Amino acid sequence: MRVQTPAGAAEMKGAVQHGFQDTTYLLSFAASTGDAEAFVADLRPEEALRANTPRDSTTYTTITPWSHLGLPEPETQQKVRTASVCPPCIKDERRSAVQSITIFVQDIGDGRARVYLKAF
Repeated sequence: MRVQTPAGAAEMKGAVQHGFQDTTYLLSFAASTGDAEAFVADLRPEEALRANTPRDSTTYTTITPWSHLGLPEPETQQKVRTASVCPPCIKDERRSAVQSITIFVQDIGDGRARVYLKAF
């Protein structure tokens, strides 16, 4: 993904999944809300972060990549905002190795946020 996490980021977890057609990259970290917002702005999302309606985790049966990292699926959590980025569409040469990045930002309290990035 070629991203620079904030200096104060903690609880970093990441993985690479090599698939039949695509390689998927996962990255998550916790940081101050301000650092998380600045990080997201640097990704240049196509739209502002918007509220995500949480899915019921008991009926959420799609692939659960975050569980492999010991994290809850962001789609099932409260206080999550989401956006997406198409690096080739915005001519972001820094991230030319990926076609799409999905961003989730969860307010975890005390002025902190957890950032989830999923790219392929």
